[in-house]
Amino acid sequence: MRNIKDIQKRLLVFMAFLIGLIFIVCARYAWVQLILGDSLAQRIKMQSGEQLLLQSPRGTILDRNGRELAVSMMTQSLLLIRIMCRMPTSSLVIWHR
Repeated sequence: MRNIKDIQKRLLVFMAFLIGLIFIVCARYAWVQLILGDSLAQRIKMQSGEQLLLQSPRGTILDRNGRELAVSMMTQSLLLIRIMCRMPTSSLVIWHR
């Protein structure tokens, strides 16, 4: 009889701990979403978008007959520095239009 009561008591303590932990996680989630949501949204807008327009014409490359082999033109490119990334590269999804 004593053994069953001990098990029930430990189970009750464990369940109370688990419910308390769930409550703490839910409270933290609500705090981040409701209280800090606007300021975090502004921070992500500042951090995520940077557009840099560089023009570096190199001139036309000609062959020995004077025909153009290559000309300078603007293209779109994307640079990702892995060290500056906070998530592992395997979980990154990069799209480019």
